[in-house]
Amino acid sequence: MSSSSMMLPDAIIDCSHLGRKTTGIERITEELFSDEALGNSQVVRLKSRSISGMLLQQWFGILYAALKYPDSLIITPGFPPSVLATLMLNDRLIPYIHDVFLLTRQHELNRKARLYMRPSFAFAVKRLKRFFVNSEKTKQDLQQFCQPDAQIIMLRPQVRNVFELQHDEQRYATVEPSRLKLVMLGTVEPRKNYAAAVAILNELRARSGSEVELHVVGRLGWGPDANLLQNTPGVVCYGYLSADEIRALISSATFYLSTSHDEGLGLPLLELQYSGIAVVAAKIPVFAEVLGNSGLLIDTGDAVGAADQILAFCQDSAAMQQQAELARLNIQRWNALAMADKANAAALISG
Repeated sequence: MSSSSMMLPDAIIDCSHLGRKTTGIERITEELFSDEALGNSQVVRLKSRSISGMLLQQWFGILYAALKYPDSLIITPGFPPSVLATLMLNDRLIPYIHDVFLLTRQHELNRKARLYMRPSFAFAVKRLKRFFVNSEKTKQDLQQFCQPDAQIIMLRPQVRNVFELQHDEQRYATVEPSRLKLVMLGTVEPRKNYAAAVAILNELRARSGSEVELHVVGRLGWGPDANLLQNTPGVVCYGYLSADEIRALISSATFYLSTSHDEGLGLPLLELQYSGIAVVAAKIPVFAEVLGNSGLLIDTGDAVGAADQILAFCQDSAAMQQQAELARLNIQRWNALAMADKANAAALISG
């Protein structure tokens, strides 16, 4: 347990999921609940060095801290709060909701999510009265499951240049459809719909040639897509890469591709726009919310049509030359929204 000062804290924040592999959830926690983000708020952060320590903090460390500081809010931006925490801390507990897939996409969950995370999440959503959410889309989804009078507070993360990408205004001065290089980031799992990416890749290679490639960064998780990726010509699977390696890969890529069935936010779409890269993404509501006027939305259920769209996009030189600037403007738009959310949240936490 660590504290930002000796004063009584305004909030207790569960950070026990931090300190191992850094994914979008970890980056959002670090962005939204740092000392800098919370302004003058005094906080206690619960930390751990292991999986077992994380579980102990989530089940018992939170309760101990809540008893020690009875006037503090409790915020859980990583794992759902435990059933015990929801029962005992109801009015003081505010989870940060990244998505509601634990309830809506049960068939795509791994064993840990089904047996440990889903029951706690379902219990919390039905009983608690306040939630932070990361997008309008997540807010709408959550409203289907929480109490009608629950307070849902928008808290979009500000997007930083975490990969230290160099913005390249000239990256689309020329585009060669025969040498397209598509990049995807994220754990290989059913919800990410890598099968659609493979189908689109195959269509592009059939028309433009064997130099069209798909580069996948992320853990080969569960489901059949990992085997499909590893056995498809033109696909390169890396596993985890360092920030330096990701930076080099993005600088040489044509497009960032996301074919997810569903997302709560889609943080990498925004993070990678710091390079000026054009994002090609599934035509789903949250990606339209995130991308604004930038990028290209495609129907991932129609590989032929998606390939047509991508090739037409490549061949529209005027549209392509605008993409780096549109990416820059989109980050500005998103971060302005996030700054307003952050100020509201800091005011709530500090009372």
